[in-house]
Amino acid sequence: MGPGRRSSSGSLASAPRHNEPEVHRSEGPADTEAIGKRFAAELRPGDVILVGGELGAGKTTLIRGAC
Repeated sequence: MGPGRRSSSGSLASAPRHNEPEVHRSEGPADTEAIGKRFAAELRPGDVILVGGELGAGKTTLIRGAC
């Protein structure tokens, strides 16, 4: 399927909001959680998020802030 998504009614939903990865810099765990919280506030039902990185990069801390 193309860049849009099909809704439950079968109509084509809007294309994804971001085509490029977002980059955020963190000064520590509290900052990383705050970034996660701000990020989560922008999510809509049906959004899919991919979080990747090395061991100890802060993935879990970011998600903890988002939840």
